[in-house]
Parts: sequence; C-alpha cells; structure tokens
Amino acid sequence: MKLFKDKKFLQTIARQIDIWNTLGGGVVQTEVNVEKRKKGAIIHVSAPSVNPEAFQILLNQNKLTVFAALPNTEDNDVQIPLFYQEFILPQHVALDRIKAVYEGNELQVRLPYLETYTRQIDIEFE
Repeated sequence: MKLFKDKKFLQTIARQIDIWNTLGGGVVQTEVNVEKRKKGAIIHVSAPSVNPEAFQILLNQNKLTVFAALPNTEDNDVQIPLFYQEFILPQHVALDRIKAVYEGNELQVRLPYLETYTRQIDIEFE
C-alpha cells in the first residue's frame, strides 16, 4: 500500500527530516527572557548556534513575531524554522520606536514605552 504517491513530496520531507536530525545534535535550546525597565522593556533572545542573519522580526499592529529560519540551498522557497515566538505588545509600547540589535551573542528587541505627560493642575479660586 502506497501512502504517498508524490515522489517530490517524499524527497522534500526526507531532506527536511535529514536536516532536522543533523541540527538536533548541534543546536542549542533558544532562551527568551523579557526584561522590564522603567522606560521600556527588552526581549532577549539567546541562540548561540544561530547565525545572526537568520533572525527576522515582524510587527503587525501590536503582535511582534521573532523567528529564525535556516535557508534551504536547494529550494529558496523552503525555509526550515529554527525558532519562532509571538508576543502581544501592550498598548503603552511605542510601536514606531521599536529597535532590534544583535549584541553579545544575543538578539535584543528594545520596546520603549510611550512617554506620558503628567502634571498637576492648580485649582484657581475666584
């Protein structure tokens, strides 16, 4: 009994399984930490075995997606995911000022908070 009739599909799956088996022995677990500060937050992504150019960051409204993919040299349309994480950002993050920096063997996504303006209003007595 044939489960799969499409040989191209089987070849693609077999190649991906082979890559995953190869990677499984040498890839270090990705570590994600969120550090909250007074003026913002920083998402720290540490993946020592991942090439810094493999990371990508997407922002869609308040959903931030951080991922890394291993490009397939045989087929540019196929990428093998190494890491994928989504974050729902709170309303007080300044979305237009988000920065990503790769420093010290980790990816840092810096999330500044919106600046709030607070002042006391004096009450005048007439």
